Amino acid sequence: ELTVPDEEGKLIHKNINMQVVTVEGFSGHSDRKQLINFTQNIRPGPKKIFTMHGEENKCEDLARTLGNRLRVEARAPMNLDSIRLK
Repeated sequence: ELTVPDEEGKLIHKNINMQVVTVEGFSGHSDRKQLINFTQNIRPGPKKIFTMHGEENKCEDLARTLGNRLRVEARAPMNLDSIRLK
């Protein structure tokens, strides 16, 4: 459950249906080559990829590279963008 403000600023409770998965072998300090190699070795492969940490142009370039190599939708959303996952 998550508490968030509605359009009028009133706090409401939202039920969140999600699953948390631990990813082994991944470091937040990975460089571009390591991120590409890691992503290419995910099994089963991802259906969508979002790159969202780092400089804007580098996130966009990494998303484009991953999308081309893995032939999946890959995006670099802007801060505060909303993304529908389902």
